[in-house]
Amino acid sequence: MFYGLTQNVIKQIALEYTLKNNIRHNFNQEKKICEPTSLNRVLAFNRVDVNLFYGNLEKVYEKYKFGPHRIFNVDETGISGVHKPPRILAQKGRKQVGAITSGERGQNTTIVCSMSASGIQGGSQKTSFLEWLRHFAQFAKCSMEDPVLVIMDNHVTHSTLKSYTFCRENGIIAVSLPPHTSHRLQPLDVTFFSSLKSAYNIECDLYMKSHHYDKIAVRNIAELFGKAYNRVTTIEKGVKGFKFTGIYPLDRNLFGEEEFADVSLEPNSTPATTCDISVRDDNLDPIPGTSREPDPVPGTSSSAGVAGPNHDRLTPPIEKRSKEFPRIGPKKIPKRSRISSSSSEASSVEITEVFDNNATDDEDRTVQIEYTSFEELRPLPIPVPRMSTRRKKQKSTILTTTPLKSELEEKEKKKANKVLAATRNVFQEGKSKRSTRKTTKTHQKQITSIGWE
Repeated sequence: MFYGLTQNVIKQIALEYTLKNNIRHNFNQEKKICEPTSLNRVLAFNRVDVNLFYGNLEKVYEKYKFGPHRIFNVDETGISGVHKPPRILAQKGRKQVGAITSGERGQNTTIVCSMSASGIQGGSQKTSFLEWLRHFAQFAKCSMEDPVLVIMDNHVTHSTLKSYTFCRENGIIAVSLPPHTSHRLQPLDVTFFSSLKSAYNIECDLYMKSHHYDKIAVRNIAELFGKAYNRVTTIEKGVKGFKFTGIYPLDRNLFGEEEFADVSLEPNSTPATTCDISVRDDNLDPIPGTSREPDPVPGTSSSAGVAGPNHDRLTPPIEKRSKEFPRIGPKKIPKRSRISSSSSEASSVEITEVFDNNATDDEDRTVQIEYTSFEELRPLPIPVPRMSTRRKKQKSTILTTTPLKSELEEKEKKKANKVLAATRNVFQEGKSKRSTRKTTKTHQKQITSIGWE
C-alpha cells in the first residue's frame, strides 16, 4: 500500500519492454521547469556586485597564478532523515496518496562539501567551520609556498578571527561571493547539490522499502549520504560548475545584460501617446459628399491636424468616403521610421504609411498612421525606492586581506563585551534576588517575634 512504483521506475520498465519487443519509443525528452527565485536573489544579482566579485578573483589570479587544481569552492547544505518521497503513479481521481517516511520532522545534519576546478571533490560532517578548515588543509596540502584559493559565501561563521588567523598561517586565500548570488555564482549550487539531494532522497526511499517499519536514525545518515555522494560525484560536474559560473576560466562576460537586475531607482516612465491621422498632401480639397468634421477614430485623438499650411481645414478618415468613390482595402507599404523609447521624442511609436487606391493621379495622397508600441501597452516594472536599514550592506571581499583583521578584532571585542555585560547582569540579578529573600526572611522573623510577645 505504501510502497508504490515511482515514475522513474515505470519509465525504466517501459523502456526495457519497448527495447525487448522492438517497439518505437520517444524516451530521453526533457522539459524545463521554472525555478522559483526569491526577490532578494533577483535584486542581488546585479552588474556592480558581480563585477566586484570577478575583480577580486582577477587580483588573486594575477598575484598567485592559481591552477585549476588549487581553486576550490566550499559550501554547507542540510539533509534530514525524513526524506522527500518521489512521485509515484496512482489511480486516477484519487485525492490522497501516501508514501512512508521515518517521521514527521527529522534532525537536520549539516554536510560540508568542496570541489576544485579540476573536478576533485570531497565532503565531511564537521561541527564547526574552523574544524573543516583543519581537515581541508590536511588533504589539500596547502602552505605559504603553495597556497590554495577557497571561494565561499559570506556567512558569518566563515569570517571569524580564528578562521582568518588559520587561513593566513596555512596559505589559504579566501574570497567571498556577493550575498544572495549562490544560485548563479557558486559552482556547488549550480551543478552538484541538486543531483546530490535527489540521489539522497532515492537512497532513503530504498532504505524505507527494504527495512519495513524501521526509521532512519542519525547513525544511518552517513551511510546513505555516502552512497548518494559516490553515485553522483563526477569530474565533469566539478569542471562544469566553475565554467558555468565564470570563475575558471575567468569570464566576466558570461552573463548577458538581460540577466542582471536593474537596481536603478530613477523612474523611466513613458507618457501615454495618442494616435492621430495626418494627411501628407498640402493642397487637398475636401472629398465631395462628406462633412468637414471627421468622426473620431477609436483609440485616437478626437481631431486630426492637416500637415500643410492650411491647418484649419480638416480631412475626414477614408472610411467616410461617399459611394461615388468605392473603396478598396488600403495597401500597406514598409514603415518609414521607428522612434525608439531611448530617443528624445516624447513617446515610442511605430509609423506605418497607407495610401488610397481609388484616388486619381491628381488626388493621390499618402496617409500616415501612428501606432502605440508594445512597451506602452505592457511596460516593464520600475524599481521602487527601498527602505534603508542600519545594517551594513555585504559585498564580495577577499577574506584574508590585512585590513580585514582589524574589523574582525573589533567584532570579537564587541562580542566579548556583550558576553561580559550579560554575565554581570545575571550576577546582579542573582545577588539582588538573594538579598530580597534574606530581607523577607528577616522581616518574617520580626513579625513572628512580635506575635509571640
